Amino acid sequence: MSKSVELQGFDTELERLREHWDTPGIACVALKDNDIIYSHAVGLRDIAKNLPMTPQTIQPIGSCSKSFTSTAVALLVEDGKLEWDTPVRKMFPKFEMKDSIASTKTTLVDMLSHRTGLPRHDIVWFNDQFTYDQIFEFLPHLDLSRDFRTTFQYCNLMYIAAAALVEEISGMDYREFLKKRLFKPLSLSMVSTLPELLKSKNHTKGYHEMKGIRTEVNYDAISEAECIASTGAGSLSAGTADLAKWLRFHLNKGEVDGKQLISPENLKRTHTPVIFGGYSAIDQVIPGQKWIKQGAYALGWQTDVYRGFSRILHGGNTEGSSTQLYFIPDEGIGVGVMVNEYGTPLTGVIAKTVLDRLLKLDPVDWSSYFKPRFDAMKKSLLEATEKQEELKVSKTKPSHPLTDYEGKYHHPGYGDFTIFLEGEKLRIKYGTQMFPMVHFHYDTFQIDFERYDSRDLLTFNTDANGDIDSFTVRLEIQVPLIKFTRLPDEYMSDPKWLSRLAGKYEYYGRTVEMVIKDVNKLFLMIKGASSLELVPIRGMRFRSKVSSSTMFTFQEDEQGEISGFLSTELGYTVPGIRIKE
Repeated sequence: MSKSVELQGFDTELERLREHWDTPGIACVALKDNDIIYSHAVGLRDIAKNLPMTPQTIQPIGSCSKSFTSTAVALLVEDGKLEWDTPVRKMFPKFEMKDSIASTKTTLVDMLSHRTGLPRHDIVWFNDQFTYDQIFEFLPHLDLSRDFRTTFQYCNLMYIAAAALVEEISGMDYREFLKKRLFKPLSLSMVSTLPELLKSKNHTKGYHEMKGIRTEVNYDAISEAECIASTGAGSLSAGTADLAKWLRFHLNKGEVDGKQLISPENLKRTHTPVIFGGYSAIDQVIPGQKWIKQGAYALGWQTDVYRGFSRILHGGNTEGSSTQLYFIPDEGIGVGVMVNEYGTPLTGVIAKTVLDRLLKLDPVDWSSYFKPRFDAMKKSLLEATEKQEELKVSKTKPSHPLTDYEGKYHHPGYGDFTIFLEGEKLRIKYGTQMFPMVHFHYDTFQIDFERYDSRDLLTFNTDANGDIDSFTVRLEIQVPLIKFTRLPDEYMSDPKWLSRLAGKYEYYGRTVEMVIKDVNKLFLMIKGASSLELVPIRGMRFRSKVSSSTMFTFQEDEQGEISGFLSTELGYTVPGIRIKE
């Protein structure tokens, strides 16, 4: 459908672009002065079933969800419950980051403009058992990679934190807040999770090119809990009619059907550039280009000057889908494009082409610039995977039997990874998701995060006693390697198991006693001296809580009874002999 002279015949162009880019389906909507002047879809929403994409088809919109989060925050500012420029900690004392300056000075504007100094750390929320209220437990342990307020660094976690903050301050479930304060007043048929999306009779199947092969994303395998956790950053789903209503709301400065839902001033804060120079890749694609300048990030939106016009925009890429939203406030123009394939720049190509027509500008063949670079990028990624094999040191093997690597490993900012043996191969578990591990060389293994088409190298570390005590892994490229510490075997905190160790021993020529306190903690009691807590490590080995270099390894006799222990410190080993009572 087209009510615009400028977009007459664009249906044919849309299909031509779909075929040229070899993408499954496209839906496009445009509005001018409150009216939808174009709405059309081409291709398929479901390849296997040959189902057509339509203007009513719903799909995930990824990071286009961020403008909903910033608007939700703006509504609470409007209510007088939050303030844009007051440090978050003053309004919510639980807020803390690893950097003391960022902890005390971060405002909502800093969080929503990606300038806190915190990089992505996306693996945190890839854990499908992560809940967004946990974000305030994890943030204090995540490394920053830049000084506070100096650099734009895209960070989904700050939007997850903002959603959690909206929930804490409003007293409402965040998704319910969106429904009550935005979806219902704007008559949006949007949903917040993939399980909700799958209930729609007209939803897309998502596609992702992995290792050069187009693959259907298994939406059924993505849990509702995982979607809920990332709602503030990018888990909303919408159709082009919803995108049009959302753009109209922003073009109308917060007015809906004659009612001011939010003041123009607070809504405009979400459109106002905060940090410049951080979010435009076009100069890399087209060096020396003069069409797009002054790229900046606002709050949930990007801003720039597009061929002389002030433009507000945001893209969204999530598993199996890509979305693009543009609007030109001074011209009353808005454009929304959805493609059911991950990571394609085609959404921007189409949106810019529509803008050029509506603004009556000389045409630019955007596709001729973006497609060659996109194809080259895909090729280089495939080659990079193959090149990594050249770094492998051949004819090496792990230093321990594979069973020695099994266990639970912890990082306070990432939670727990569990490594276990399945058959003759190690696997790693994060939340409920499990990924294969392949031996690379020595004590280094490659994790294949299959679902995310990503790989990482994990290296195990051995302590002085020969125990595997930790591993390091990259996970976030902007910070040093992240260390996960091995947690004690769970049975070592079982009071019944610990009771085997309790009793008297002859140690250094005197009688000492091992006792259990606080239900499941083991202490060494020495007469005339303070008690020493022993921290479980693995197997039968403990360490002193006050001196990590002092080890106590319990021993069994041939009947499986505890016969004593060996105490090791500074290279000296002293036995403790069990006294039978």
